[in-house]
Parts: sequence; structure tokens; C-alpha cells
Amino acid sequence: TLSGLVSGDSAVAKVGGAETNAKNGYTATIIGVDNSNYTISGQPSVSFDIAPLEKSAVWENLSFVYDKTAKLPKAYYENVFGAKITLKVEASGDNVNAGSFSATASEITTDENYTLTNLSQDAIEIAKKSLTLSWSNVNLTFNGEEQKPTATLNGVISGDVVSVTMAINEGKSVNAGNYTAVASITSDNYSLMAASKEYVISKKNVTAVWKNLSAEYNGAEQKPTAHYVDVKGDNIELAVTASGDCINVGEYSVEAALADTNYELSGSNNTLTISPAVIAISWTGGGETHSFEFSGAVPSIVSEGLSATISSGVIGS
Repeated sequence: TLSGLVSGDSAVAKVGGAETNAKNGYTATIIGVDNSNYTISGQPSVSFDIAPLEKSAVWENLSFVYDKTAKLPKAYYENVFGAKITLKVEASGDNVNAGSFSATASEITTDENYTLTNLSQDAIEIAKKSLTLSWSNVNLTFNGEEQKPTATLNGVISGDVVSVTMAINEGKSVNAGNYTAVASITSDNYSLMAASKEYVISKKNVTAVWKNLSAEYNGAEQKPTAHYVDVKGDNIELAVTASGDCINVGEYSVEAALADTNYELSGSNNTLTISPAVIAISWTGGGETHSFEFSGAVPSIVSEGLSATISSGVIGS
């Protein structure tokens, strides 16, 4: 600051010794004034310091996903010219596997003009890698044994070993029905998405095997029989119902039904045919034997001098 100026005049001192970089103990000297009406008495000087500019480090990429490679965030500061100056970053702790680690930053080339802050970061996260599942064998058929679908992991990095465990209704996923399977993994570096899957055990198709669908009238009920072959290879009898009494000559609709809900039956309907009984008549006196089909009435033969005796068959209606 200049003093001794005449009222109304102005003057600015010319100072030498300007410096740019941060440092203590610089000397500035008055070398003149910009008003020729004045001079400076002596060569006054002063000592001065330029303090470093404080800058905060800027961090980038502070979260990662496990991929079997070492992870490092980035850090820089911006100088007075707007340039981004990259900092050296070093990790502390495990920076490969899922979890967290710390990092510190430092100048690659020291610049005394800056004082840096925010040079450390704690709890930098490496998240577990998400895996998906490909499901197969979700449509099954009853076979008498416990069944479950198959799940294949997608996204496991080469060289890593991850096993999938399947949870089902242990001991219950045998019968035909709808079920849910839940997959899980145990891994420090992987997590599992969409871990459950619906699956179906369908009924097994079997065919009715019929016997005795043709019969000759004998005066008694003659119902056919039917069975199917189960998953063990055993013949299992079926319940058979008919449209009539299955006694007299004629055709009857018959139907087989199974009680086991693990099977779907085909060929359950059929036809029973009861044919007329054949009656043999032996004639005495004529030396001949004649046969008649039963018609519901006692057969009669008119032949002079001969008599007929029924030797086999059934008479009646």
C-alpha cells in the first residue's frame, strides 16, 4: 500500500519477484510506481509464501462383481488448469474374491503445488456373481419311484467349481401330481437367481387287457375280466361293470375301471357276446343224432315211430 500521495492522485506500486509454485520464503521487492510524479524511497521488500492448493481425490469404480480377476478403483484430482491427474491406487485386503477391501491413492509424480485429501476408501464391494439355472425333466411320468427335475448352472467362470443342491418333497414326489423343486448353491463368489421350478409327474398310460369277451349261454352270469400291467410288471385286476346281467344270450357293454390315480386307462370299454348254447339230441329208434340251437323253447321233433331223448344241453328260457 502506498502512502504520501497528493490528494486526488493515484499510483500503483510495481512489484518484482512474482512466483508461481508453492513454496515458503519468497521475496517480493517494490521496483517502482506507475505515476512519474512519485518515486519510492529505498527498495522495500517483503517475504511471502505460496501455500499448496488443497484438492480432494475423486474416486471412480467403487463397486465390482466377482469375475476371478483383481479389482482396483480409479482415483484422480483436477489441477488448476482443469486437467485430471491420475493417482496411483493400491489395494489392501483380498481384491479378487467377493467381499470388501480397502484402497489408498497417492501421486505418481509429486507436485508440491497441491495437497491432496480423501486418499483412502474403505469397504469397496465385490459382489457375488449371479448365476441362472437351466431346468430339464420338468415333465415326468409316474414310474413308482421318487423323481425330480434336473438343474444346470449357467455363468460359472471356467476353473471354478460350484455344485447345485436340489430340494424336493423328499419321499412324496412319487405319485402323479404337481410339485416344486428348489435349487441352492453354497459359494463365496456366486449367488443363485430364480431357484425354484414347478414340475409335473403325469399319470402313466396303461391299456386294459380283456379276457372272456365271448361266452356260450350256460344259465349263469358270465362277466369278462380285465387287468392292466403296472410299472412293476404285475397284472392288476380291474373292476368290471356291465350294462346287463350277463346271463342271457345277447351283447352287453362292459367297462373296466381302475382305482389307482397314478394311471390313465385306455381300452376301458368293450362288448361281451353270449351266444346260444348248442343242445345235442340223441334219437332212439332211428339210429341218428340231430343237433339244435337253443331258442328259448323245448325243441320238438315229429317223426312217426321215433322218440327223442335230450342227452346234453340246457332246456329253459
